[in-house]
Amino acid sequence: MDKTNFYEQTKRLYEQGYGEEIVKTLIGFSSSDIGFRLGGTPQEHEASAFLAEQLKEAGLSNVKMEEIPVDAFELKGAEVMIDGAPGRDGKTIPARIFTVSQFAGFRGTEGTITAPAVYVGKGFRQDYDKVSTDADFFKDKIVILDGDFDRVWVGWQSAQATAKGALAAIYTTCPEKNTGNYLTYAPDMLIGADGENSFEDIPAVFIARQDGDALKAKIKEEPNTPVSINSRVDIRLAEEGGRGYNVTAEIPGRNKEKVILLGAHQDAHLKAGVDDTGSVATVMTIAKAMCLSGYQPDATIRFIFTSSEEYGKINTVYDWQHGAVEAVKAHPEWAEETALMLNYEVMPEKGGTTLFRGVPEVMSLVEACAGHMKGDTYPAAVETLEMLISIADEWTFCARGIPCISMTSMREDYLGRYHTNYDREEHIDYDGMRRIANASFDLICAFDENLIGFSPERRVADFEAWYSRPETSSSENGVLMGMSKEEFKKVDIDETITAEIERALQSWKTAVEAYNDRKSQIADIEEANKKLILYNKHVLSSCIAASVGQNTIYPYMQTLSDTTALKEAVDELRKDAPDRANVLAAFDKICLDLFGWVPLTQYINWFDRETCDNMLELYQPMEGTWGYYGKLSPLVNLYKEYEEVRDAKNPDYKAICAVMEGHYEKLHEELEKRLKDTAAYIGRAAVLMDEIR
Repeated sequence: MDKTNFYEQTKRLYEQGYGEEIVKTLIGFSSSDIGFRLGGTPQEHEASAFLAEQLKEAGLSNVKMEEIPVDAFELKGAEVMIDGAPGRDGKTIPARIFTVSQFAGFRGTEGTITAPAVYVGKGFRQDYDKVSTDADFFKDKIVILDGDFDRVWVGWQSAQATAKGALAAIYTTCPEKNTGNYLTYAPDMLIGADGENSFEDIPAVFIARQDGDALKAKIKEEPNTPVSINSRVDIRLAEEGGRGYNVTAEIPGRNKEKVILLGAHQDAHLKAGVDDTGSVATVMTIAKAMCLSGYQPDATIRFIFTSSEEYGKINTVYDWQHGAVEAVKAHPEWAEETALMLNYEVMPEKGGTTLFRGVPEVMSLVEACAGHMKGDTYPAAVETLEMLISIADEWTFCARGIPCISMTSMREDYLGRYHTNYDREEHIDYDGMRRIANASFDLICAFDENLIGFSPERRVADFEAWYSRPETSSSENGVLMGMSKEEFKKVDIDETITAEIERALQSWKTAVEAYNDRKSQIADIEEANKKLILYNKHVLSSCIAASVGQNTIYPYMQTLSDTTALKEAVDELRKDAPDRANVLAAFDKICLDLFGWVPLTQYINWFDRETCDNMLELYQPMEGTWGYYGKLSPLVNLYKEYEEVRDAKNPDYKAICAVMEGHYEKLHEELEKRLKDTAAYIGRAAVLMDEIR
């Protein structure tokens, strides 16, 4: 088809400053001087109404503001103050007032809290002990914490501070003590993020590194200097009527049973430019250019601007993607009609590389399109990657059965500025917005023409690589050992289950090969596309599971990894004289933290067991969260046993072994169930593929 008219319209919109107007308007909806436009707040409501009106003016159909329940946190500003000498009027004059940012999920101070402040490093158990081993020492004090955001998120540190009896927490950064460059961009950098914390935790705020250094120096010089915090947060939980809005709209297509979905989230931390305000403006540019160009799609083009992607649910570590979760819950039919979702997350940044990242099913066509994106019409740098991670809305849609492409355009150093005051509107490349819109249109057209160009053979190859080849599941490839079928013999998996999977896999491979041989002769394209969408719905909703490191794996894999490590621990514990180091090493392979390659057991070396037990509750996949769709492997609480093996002079290895054997039996049973389910779902995939004729 001739795409020239669409390209001309994106250029005209760029020259008219359309995207820039969208960005500046959205950023203007801020709950405080430093920003914030979070789900369920008046600012999000303003943004939703604005987007809905813009979509109507652009000529889209079926524009809706769909109400969703949200745990809403309106962050209205905060200050940290060091008190000085009394003034002439007898009132205390603050010696210094620091600019402060806030985290979604934490309560406010309900007025000003004034108390002595204590610096406790990273807030690990050992850091507290260096200050005082008196159990009551930290009660009624304010603690100052260094963030180490590569390894430990704020919820862990706030849980420990709460258990210590502190009144409030002040976070800052200390780069020389951090393990990486994440969120360490500049000395005056402020952070806004989700807390992944308990709603019962003490209030917490963040001050920039340079202010943190000044505050720490002051209390070192004068230990009894009072510090004041005033954090203003208006909270309306979902159970109290907290509501946000997902905004949806459509461009009707000729085929009512085929949909292409474009999405971006409209909430933001601070006055974020590229996450995700620039993305919203990019999608709005695409929508308006489609209407102006007179584009007549075969598929209905649906747009969604989600609320509460950044935060939407208390008392869970899976507190983001909430608007997407509510969307798929409200619209189960979308998975039966949607051929593709393009989700826009972090774009378009000046000097950025445009990355198309997606599930195996879509990548052959994506790569083919990307290969032709040359010249002024398209982004300056384009890359593709076959990978899906669980940090943005596309994961939730994909887990419910919709093939997804994640669209990003950022510089290499962006993660140092992510969710900070350095994600600025001035960094947005508005001409890049035009180019990304053009590239998106090419992708939409490619998936909208004729028989949808899915590549099911890539999914089969991906599954077979993980399942059959141990080198794919090796630590050398950055993945924990214990995920391929080579591990089955270590945990005595019934050979009939393995044989069942092998038969189903062969049937699946054969069915896909046969489909690829006959697809050029398929006559009823519309019916075949409908069946392809249902095939992908089945495969993706069955396959997508959350993994360590926020990547996507198959549902049996983490359970196999944990079962293998538990067996290793049990075998060592059954010895007459277990080796303490070997037992701990085995424990450290179980239940890896979803937010990086840190074993959950490692936290017992950093925090008290009470903190670890409390935090583990937040890792349970609560219904109404993206983690609920993640088919997460059951979490095994090893903290008590780990602590005894680590600390006791003569651990009761026999009793510990009995506990581990119980965990092993339960997890082994779960593993066999998941493997049987795997055989069933790939067997069903073969049947569905055979039906596409």
